[in-house]
Amino acid sequence: MPWRTAPSNTREPGGVCVCATMTRSTAAHPSSIARRIGPPLACGARWTGNPHVGGVLEPSSLDEQGDAIYPADSVRILTWVVSLVGLLLVSASAIAAPPLPACLDCTDSSDCCTAEPCLRGPCGGFLGCIQDAQSQYDDCISGLSENVNCRSTAGGRCTIILGCVKNCQRDRNIKMQKCRKDNFRNLSTECTACTKKLKSRSQRALARICTSSCSNPTPTTTTVVTTTSTSSSSSTTGATTISTTSTSTSSTPPPTFTCEKPGIDRCTFECLLRISSLKKNYNDCENKCEGNGCAEVICKENARNIACLAIRARCSSNGQNIDPEFIRCCGVDCPAADEAPCRILPTTTSTTKMPTTTTPTTTTGTTTSLPVL
Repeated sequence: MPWRTAPSNTREPGGVCVCATMTRSTAAHPSSIARRIGPPLACGARWTGNPHVGGVLEPSSLDEQGDAIYPADSVRILTWVVSLVGLLLVSASAIAAPPLPACLDCTDSSDCCTAEPCLRGPCGGFLGCIQDAQSQYDDCISGLSENVNCRSTAGGRCTIILGCVKNCQRDRNIKMQKCRKDNFRNLSTECTACTKKLKSRSQRALARICTSSCSNPTPTTTTVVTTTSTSSSSSTTGATTISTTSTSTSSTPPPTFTCEKPGIDRCTFECLLRISSLKKNYNDCENKCEGNGCAEVICKENARNIACLAIRARCSSNGQNIDPEFIRCCGVDCPAADEAPCRILPTTTSTTKMPTTTTPTTTTGTTTSLPVL
């Protein structure tokens, strides 16, 4: 069998030229030609030479129409890809923006609380609730620095920090869900058209509307009651006195954590990465924090605090071992040592007195008088 046969050209009623070329290779493997052709085939195109070894696809000199055609396999693959992309876009849009409940009509309005005034109260309650939840989350993250179970004594370790951050985030998510449920599940009192309890999907849709399309929510008033209790106790045991004294001194208050990235300028940041131990710890934080942005920020902050003495010495205008590249980079605008993006970790000294016991002593004296003769 020859390597190629003469192309068979036919013309459809609409004037479109269809080219069919059969080779021994394409007969056995119909999809191989689609992988080799690349550009569209013109009517009358043919292979010159072995299509597997140096073959060249040339247009026929007799082809005057020049209507481009594409291999059928490629067309089917392209159609499948386009359909899949369209399906993914539609699915992503549906997931990102859940629809509002049918009992509310503010689709065509840029301000849903104006179109549906009954939402002002629920939106105000929801916004106040999530503000409190976020404030409690910030306090939780800030307090991790004082929690001995959430402090890492070595740089680059993220397991402990990540677990504590996830606990704070889980509590916040639970509070956020409760905010949606408390304010949006039952709207029958405010919005009389919404007679049925709303499911979580509709609650999320309302939460999105309240945060992005409600210009005048009704704020809620929260009353906080503070109770203070004082207790005292004393005990006496015979003549035994136990005395214990503990003193704690810190060079600086413990640094509080935050999820916000520090505003470190370029010259200082490059100087930090030239400290080999700190660079290694930075890389460890990026690899071990499982993509949790807040945990990574805290992990890197902890690494800087551990290396703070080296940072102040090398990456400051008045350090003891200034990095020359740092000075060339920032010139006269280099920050001083006390402006370095780190804090020296606190040191604690404790003094304890051992218990002392005092036993009363009784002295007894006897006097004997002799009779007078």
